[in-house]
Amino acid sequence: MLDLLFHGLRVRDAKMNEVAVELFSRFGVKPIRRLALEAVDRKNTPSHRLRAMTAIERIGDVSNKDDLLDLCLLLADPNEPLRAAAFRFLRKFGPAGGAILRPTDEVTTAPTL
Repeated sequence: MLDLLFHGLRVRDAKMNEVAVELFSRFGVKPIRRLALEAVDRKNTPSHRLRAMTAIERIGDVSNKDDLLDLCLLLADPNEPLRAAAFRFLRKFGPAGGAILRPTDEVTTAPTL
């Protein structure tokens, strides 16, 4: 069933995408890991990555800390709508989730410890 929903995110049909996102939300955090990997994978089109991020936002939670860390990568993504969606989602998790960056900030160097 989840494979069909992931296919529903890949197609360029707004109605199909809405249905897939709604059904993802009914699975709870189970599909989050794969959705996070789809969102950060630059081999996917920006629109598909944004649709995956939309599904994550609808679910509203993560399944583990790896999801948070992967989604933090999106804060430095060149795609502005994707970066903004990641920021909206991550800011509710506090500084570790990205609240230290505004969506328009550029990450050019790694922080020094």
